[in-house]
Amino acid sequence: MWKLHFNGALKQYLSQTTKAAITSDAHMYELMSTQRKSRGIWLQVSEQLNVTQQQVHDYFHNTWIKQFFDSFDEHKAELKSIVQSLLGQVHDRSLISQRAIDLFVNLHLKENFHVKSLQQFVHHELQKYKDGFKGKPAVHVEKKKIEVREAEKSLQNPSLTQSSSQEPSEAKSSDISKYILFG
Repeated sequence: MWKLHFNGALKQYLSQTTKAAITSDAHMYELMSTQRKSRGIWLQVSEQLNVTQQQVHDYFHNTWIKQFFDSFDEHKAELKSIVQSLLGQVHDRSLISQRAIDLFVNLHLKENFHVKSLQQFVHHELQKYKDGFKGKPAVHVEKKKIEVREAEKSLQNPSLTQSSSQEPSEAKSSDISKYILFG
């Protein structure tokens, strides 16, 4: 299978064009991020592997590169919840997508997620909503609207929801609504 030889072909190409002694996949990734003419890269590597340029390009961007990013698998439910919350507030799908990703990334500043994977996940979630509910709000989305309205009220009058032992600056990471309101 050609994918098993991808690293070797990419390493050979980068060694020839950059004259660098490549020491690891991370070094190849670093060199790739500095390359200006990626079209030539895919042509050369694809010829060596006897596959199409598109196959090599897609494999690099959709699979190989992910090894350098944090997985968001354990956070998928959280991202899904953000998307569902935004469905009740924003009607432009591209705006929902961008805002959901921005909010999610801001909640996880110490992690480095592959943005294209986040975009694909959000797109898939939006597509499920569109296909499954044919434009009608789902019950869970209506519930999120209520939660957002309650969060708005509590933010306007914090004394209603805060106990005397809580500090006003304490934030719960599970309370996504407040991030959505001001995101």
